[in-house]
Amino acid sequence: AHSLALIAAVSAVARSDATKMRNVLLLAPTCSVSGVLDRWASQRRLPRGLVMQIYRQLERRDGLLMSYWDIRTLGLPTSVQVRILHDPTDEWVPLSDSYLIAADISAEVHETVAGTGHHKIVGSDEMRAALTACLQPVASHRGRAHG
Repeated sequence: AHSLALIAAVSAVARSDATKMRNVLLLAPTCSVSGVLDRWASQRRLPRGLVMQIYRQLERRDGLLMSYWDIRTLGLPTSVQVRILHDPTDEWVPLSDSYLIAADISAEVHETVAGTGHHKIVGSDEMRAALTACLQPVASHRGRAHG
């Protein structure tokens, strides 16, 4: 999952009662919707009152507090291995978001992908290698491979 969309993907995995998900690959992950909104508002020098109105409108439309949409608090099962790829020079989502996520959900930032930026990371060779590794079958207790 990439960027802001990964919050919805992680939410779906966390809410599933019967997930067989073994791995999640996060590409240039943002930690929370509120973090994205705050960075966006800061870049545009929006008044705090206006930002709070945006928060209230999003909460009204969604029916959930903005604090819900934070990957660190969604309850991703501990059985799911999380791998994070992020360009340290990403101008859209700071690398620090990856480390915040990693600290709170027992993930590791396995690689940083310098020079890909926020969008090119999706088609990078590093992403393909990481995805291939995530999709490799593992040997079960009975000696069979499963995915």
